[in-house]
Order: sequence, then structure tokens, then C-alpha cells
Amino acid sequence: MKKYILPILAGMMGGLIPLLLIGADHTYSYDVNTPPDGQSPTLGDDRIRELKSAILERMNQNHYWPLVTVDGNMGLHRSIDFYNGSDTDPCLFTRDVSSTKELFFTDEAGNTIQISGGGALFSDGWAHIKSADANMILENSTAEDADGGRESELRAKGKQSGNEVTTLGYLQFSHYSTGDDQKGKFVLALNDDDDADAPSAIALTIYGDNTVAEANAFIDANYSAIVLDQDTMAADSAMKLATQQSIKAYADAAAKAAMKADNVAGATFGAGSESVTFANGLIFKCGVESVGTYATDNVTYDNAFPGGIISMAVSYNKATGTSYNEACAIRTKSGSELSIAQIYNPTSETKSIYWQVWGY
Repeated sequence: MKKYILPILAGMMGGLIPLLLIGADHTYSYDVNTPPDGQSPTLGDDRIRELKSAILERMNQNHYWPLVTVDGNMGLHRSIDFYNGSDTDPCLFTRDVSSTKELFFTDEAGNTIQISGGGALFSDGWAHIKSADANMILENSTAEDADGGRESELRAKGKQSGNEVTTLGYLQFSHYSTGDDQKGKFVLALNDDDDADAPSAIALTIYGDNTVAEANAFIDANYSAIVLDQDTMAADSAMKLATQQSIKAYADAAAKAAMKADNVAGATFGAGSESVTFANGLIFKCGVESVGTYATDNVTYDNAFPGGIISMAVSYNKATGTSYNEACAIRTKSGSELSIAQIYNPTSETKSIYWQVWGY
């Protein structure tokens, strides 16, 4: 009777040991120390089934591995977890996001990023390439020499309120002309409202021979928004360009304006009288006056000299068609020395008298 007791007790203990070593997430234990030596061979089929169940239970965590039924998909991955050495958390793994498997990565500092999303590379708003010498290369592997061939593009897409996704624009780099050479071409294209994924508004094309197309048409269409043709530069815009003509007109006028900067108030440049005030305060006035035969004419300055008169000079053309001038008389008017000059014509003909006055 005793020879049957030990095998029975051993079988009972062998059946209990797996239950004692079960993990929190598993129904069946996986322990290399079980079953113990001396267990009854009659319990071998039970131990084999328990071992299979323990393996299947663990494989079913990240694989499709049903515990009962068998089909052709058994053993395929449900998700993938890659571990770095003895780390407790995976470094590369898949997870369900809105019922779709997506790929994630966790670095050694515990920072997790999502790599895929919605059938494309996932980004939270920025594609970030970090390196001491960060670069991105787009390489077209097709061998060709066609104009526009070897192209690579960067496209910007957007979603409308009705969920229609279209291309807003793109940057394209391609081959220029048809030779077996390396000349490039750059195109900036925009969607002009109804182009879907084929923007047709070519805003700018730059060719490898340093020529530019479309830019002039773009500027013409938006001329008033970006260019000012304003001789006085009165708008003082910090956002718009000036035409060549308006720059020249402003520069030409600026020289005279600078000379008049300190003029007596009201002084003008005119056909009959001009007045210039210099930086040191010296004032020069000049003009032309028609004076009758043997007559004296009063020239009233647009603005009187504020301080005094230094010198006066006057002349007229003696003979029409010659540059020989004869002097005539000029003096200040008594009582109005700073505001009126008196010019005398000593001839028997009406003359255009040229006068000059320096003062301060």
C-alpha cells in the first residue's frame, strides 16, 4: 500500500506547483523547475498541456494565437515590442490609435514619439531634423535628360471644412533643358482656387542659366500692392518698393531741397527770383528783371534779408546772340535796404537785367 502513496502525493503536489507559480497576468505558470523529479508518468499528458497553455498564453499577448482554435493566421504578430537589453519598457513598439496600429519610439530618457499616423509619417506639427550638420536630401533615381525631369517636390496640403484635402502649392526642383548636363530649374506653384492636387498658378520659375520667368507677370498683377511710383516719397512706406523714376526725381529734388533747408520762410525757386540759404547762414538771391529804356525798376525779394547786405551785382546782354554782357546799375532802396533792390537800365532799349545779391 505504501508504494502507491508516494506517487499519488507526488502527483498531487506536481499539480499544485504550477498554480503556486502563476503570474498576475497569466492563468498558467511557466517554471523550469516543474514538474519535480519523481512525479508520476501518468501525469505527463497534463503537464504537457499546461506547458503548451503557458506558452500560448504568453505568445497571445503580442501575437494572434488563439488558445483553443487553430487557423492559418496563428503566430502572426498582433503588435511588435522591441526591448533594449534588460529595459522593462520597449524602445520600439506598436499601439492602437483610433483602432489602427501605429508605430512609436521611446528613447533612453523616456521620451516617446509617434512615428506613423493615418497611413503616413506622423508629426505633431514640425518635421524636426536634429544634427550638428542637419540636411535633407531628395533624390530622384530615374535617369533622364528631359526638361522638367529628375524632379523632386515639396508639397503643402490642407483640409477644407468639408474634409476635402487638396494641394495648396509646391516647390519643385528639376532638370532644365534637354542636354546631358546638370542644369537645374526651380518652380514655385500655387493653387488658384480649383486646382485640386495640381496647382496651375506658376508664381516663379528660376532657370539654371540665371534667367527668371513668371516673376514679372506676378509683379504686374500685384504692382500697386508692392510698388509705389511717388516722386516725393510722401507715403514713407516700410513695406513697398519705389520705382527707378521716382527715386531719381526725389534725389534730384533733394539736392535743391537741402540747400533751401534753412531758407527764409516763403523763399521760392522761380523764373524771376531764386533764393538759397547756405549752412553758414549766407544767403544768395538772384533773378532777371525786364527794365525799360533809361529806367529804374524796383525788385522786391520774396523774403527780405534778415541781417544785412554784403554785395550786389547786375548785368545785361549787349547784343542778341552774343554772350558779352555790359554792367548796369544796382543799389538798395533807401528805407527798404533789406527787401528791395533798385536796378537801372542805362540804354535806349528795354533790357532783361540779370541781378545777384549776397547777404545774411
